[in-house]
Amino acid sequence: MDEKEIKIKNLMKENGLEALLLGTRANFLWATGGKRNDVIKNEDTCLAYLFFTENSKYLIASSSDMDRIKEEELFGLGFETVTYNWYDQSFADAIKKIGNYTKIGNDFYHQGFLNIEGKLAKERINLSSTEIEKISRLCREYTRIFTDFCQGLKKGEKENEIAAELNYICSKAKINLPVLMVGSDNRIYKYKHPVPTDKKIDKYVLIATVAERDGLNASISRSIYFGDPPKGLIERIKAVNYIESFYYSCSNPGQALGNIINKGKEIYSKLGYSGQWEKHTQGGLIGYKPREFLATQGSNIKISPGNALSWNPTLEGAKAEDMILVKDEGINQLSIDKRWPYEEIKIEGINYLKPELLLI
Repeated sequence: MDEKEIKIKNLMKENGLEALLLGTRANFLWATGGKRNDVIKNEDTCLAYLFFTENSKYLIASSSDMDRIKEEELFGLGFETVTYNWYDQSFADAIKKIGNYTKIGNDFYHQGFLNIEGKLAKERINLSSTEIEKISRLCREYTRIFTDFCQGLKKGEKENEIAAELNYICSKAKINLPVLMVGSDNRIYKYKHPVPTDKKIDKYVLIATVAERDGLNASISRSIYFGDPPKGLIERIKAVNYIESFYYSCSNPGQALGNIINKGKEIYSKLGYSGQWEKHTQGGLIGYKPREFLATQGSNIKISPGNALSWNPTLEGAKAEDMILVKDEGINQLSIDKRWPYEEIKIEGINYLKPELLLI
């Protein structure tokens, strides 16, 4: 938290702010090392906020939420508390109790405040040593859980049943799944984002997930086939694995996301899939959101050591998606479990491991 407070104070100074209000889920987690304010899971801002001034820091919360967050989330972290009535006040009334501030920054739209969410996101992607340890552990543990789960799948299970079971298993490891897509058979070929339905698996299932713990996210997908897969599917899976490995080879400090996408377009064409990159996002920087910065053609966001990325090239019926950490001297693949069948892809003298189709 000391590191985060230094960054917050620097942002305030750089933007000429007297105070900074953080209310979104991502920034609350980031600023507190994984403590939560998300009582309402499907809203970005909730009922508790962090408020920083030059010399002090405050927890602002409604009368219905102050005690729990103060005692169970932020106990001992040095926040002064200011409560507002849920029935006739807001966080703005609480700020007035603290002082008369005219230059306030924040991370969501509020009239009269300066929204600096874009600058906060650039801070969030630069993971500290503690955050690198957390996200690496999450990737290791979740990948093992995911392998065990996929190896135990049975033909005839419903997509919704698979999703419910994986959610339950992950909850026991304190892992949330904010993204959980389960598509089987023809649905994988038709849809890039197959949210689970009551359809039963016949031969083929793809499970695309984002796992989250302590606020940090890991984006991982796997494909499973019952029986002998068609040759075309194997070819497309090999193709997306090669494209993702190519993205890995480009993920060097100083590289702009847009430059990598433009190089990736050429690889799609060379492999015989010209224009297919347009049909689905290709990935990007990951941290306290599943995608902090999406890689687009015009993105000038540059990669730095300590950034985590998840690339996710897709073709009809095939998707590759795993986690990497950027270092000064290259990348670390974070989501490897060698109990899964892998192929080795060599690009510019470096070998990358990519998961093959799991055959059951």
